[in-house]
Amino acid sequence: MSGQIGVETKSLVKSFTHENTTVLTYTIHYPQFASALYPVTAQMINAYYRNRANHLARRIALQMYPQAVEGYRDSVEQGYPFNEYQVFRTFEVTYAQGCLASLYLDLYQYTGGAHGTTVRSSDTWDLSRAERLPIRAVFPGNPDYRADLIAAVQAEIRRNSDLYFDNAVELAEENFDENNFYLTPDALVIYYQQYDIAPYAYGIPQFRIPYGTYGATLPRCSPYNRSPRARK
Repeated sequence: MSGQIGVETKSLVKSFTHENTTVLTYTIHYPQFASALYPVTAQMINAYYRNRANHLARRIALQMYPQAVEGYRDSVEQGYPFNEYQVFRTFEVTYAQGCLASLYLDLYQYTGGAHGTTVRSSDTWDLSRAERLPIRAVFPGNPDYRADLIAAVQAEIRRNSDLYFDNAVELAEENFDENNFYLTPDALVIYYQQYDIAPYAYGIPQFRIPYGTYGATLPRCSPYNRSPRARK
């Protein structure tokens, strides 16, 4: 039975108007997985992302739309151009094989001003249990992985110090978040949010840790816990 995990993109798209002017648009892309080995747990994960997309859509309608209307009214009253509010949610699946699926999701929001902001989140799933794996699962034999990862980031910052804030070495430790990682076929990638360690123009800083470094390895799942239909 194939261990390949299929991925389909689903989307929610909507525009909001006020006084015949479009004041807000959103496009929310979210993943839907298909697995012959783990069909039931894949559907559980799909429900999570579907619900997450719907929750974001509701938040935009209830919170951002009134803000966009207020921004539009201010622009009319004060005589300056109105810039349409925008929200884009995109995702990238970086690993999908066997019992493992890893991806990151970027949420871009523009609410006027010089530029928008992007916030990245990520998940690594063990489909055999429909559970997220923590970063420590990548380092089963290294209890000091956190210190090793921070040291690797700091070394890279020192090699390219002109790209980062002057105090980026200290910020790399202060802003390190164990949730900010994803897997690729050959490496663990850890990342920082915009402004964490570098100016806006840098984007989202990312650091590759090849498997084998500091004991990093692709996590092992629980093969005995396949979905019922997959056992037939």
